[in-house]
Amino acid sequence: GTSSVTGISHSSNAFYLIVTPGPTIGLTCTNNCTFNGTAGGANPSNQTLTITNIAGGILNWTASSDAYWLSLSQASGSTGAGSNSLEFKR
Repeated sequence: GTSSVTGISHSSNAFYLIVTPGPTIGLTCTNNCTFNGTAGGANPSNQTLTITNIAGGILNWTASSDAYWLSLSQASGSTGAGSNSLEFKR
């Protein structure tokens, strides 16, 4: 991520920078994003990945899969102080 300086102040002969942290990604996933299934059986349940911006700024993200059997509910997004959910579908 990128941090930005939002202010500079000084006192005596010292200068102080006020730094606003840039976006930092936080990830959580149901069932550790692990799919278990039996060949010829029912498809395993979908898994949800929650993408959270745990710092300041805007977090822009993209996701993709090269597995023919896996699809994603969305391929990109952005979040400020909050989260987006992305569903992995089998």
